[in-house]
Amino acid sequence: RLADRFAATADLHFVLDAVLISAYVQATGGVASAFTPLYALPVVAAAGVQYRRGSVRMAAIASLCFLSIVGSQYWRVVAWATVGINVFAFFAVAFLAGQLAENLRFADVAVEAASEKIADLEAFNRNVIDHLASGLTTMDASGRVLTYNRAAALITGWRGDITGRTVSEALQLPESFATALTADRETGRAERADYTYRRDDGRSIELGVSAAPLPLSSGERGFI
Repeated sequence: RLADRFAATADLHFVLDAVLISAYVQATGGVASAFTPLYALPVVAAAGVQYRRGSVRMAAIASLCFLSIVGSQYWRVVAWATVGINVFAFFAVAFLAGQLAENLRFADVAVEAASEKIADLEAFNRNVIDHLASGLTTMDASGRVLTYNRAAALITGWRGDITGRTVSEALQLPESFATALTADRETGRAERADYTYRRDDGRSIELGVSAAPLPLSSGERGFI
């Protein structure tokens, strides 16, 4: 983001990189230097910051710098083969790095958009569930509470967060009903029970509970 806001500063940074590399290449043999591949580093860095546009532009700058070194060494006879190979390498790195950077940018955008949609969907589902008049609770394969809505807390009078508690304890399920849930987890049958529930405030209410199988992301089966 800062590179987009201060594009001129980023351009200057990469130009200085090319100049410093050129000085080093010149000092270590010029055209015959073993450090000519160092020009690829700012090309790749430009791709990471400015994508394909930056990498191609940096390849052009690297080529001009290298040509200036060649020109300073060979006034009449130019090593065209060496020049051609290096310039080709600069632009090859630029296009490859630029393409990878563009693909990564589009992938990041797609992931960000998908994450926003998932977050919106989760918020919508949570809002719908919390506005149900009936209490709704989910439990995992071991019988512990995963989620519950506002109505469930109001009906039962739960105080504090009950996530992680056993649903049998939280809902005071009759033993026969809890046993039936355990037995029917594999068959996937729904169960229902009506019984007297004692709230935390001491008031007793008649509670009707229906349980249906709930496939979990782990591949196990819980209940809702």
